[in-house]
Amino acid sequence: SIAMPDPSLGGSCGIHIAKMLERFGIAEELRPRIVLASNPDREDEMPGSLVASGRAEIALHQIQELLAVPGLEIGGPLPDDLKGDFLFSAGIRAGTTREVAGRQLLEVLRRPKTLELIKSKGMEPAAR
Repeated sequence: SIAMPDPSLGGSCGIHIAKMLERFGIAEELRPRIVLASNPDREDEMPGSLVASGRAEIALHQIQELLAVPGLEIGGPLPDDLKGDFLFSAGIRAGTTREVAGRQLLEVLRRPKTLELIKSKGMEPAAR
């Protein structure tokens, strides 16, 4: 059994995995073995947690999500030609009363130690 995010919810990772399975021509064959993680608001329902709890055997998900689940053995990232690029960004709402705090947070996110932490969690910081 393979746990993955439910692509019908619109998340980029689930959509990417579904397209990858289609690309290989194995989506229909694997369909009975797929366990869709369809509640992204619940940590215990994420693909990695489904594997850790024994409800699935393999999880396909973003590596930072899998690294956060105790008890998983990470097989590694997908090969470069199969990887999806998922960009996370931050912004400050115009007219906010907390602009200073927002700018301080953005500065923290740019610090070398924060960039090291981002890498340790399986992500790559964007180039400036």
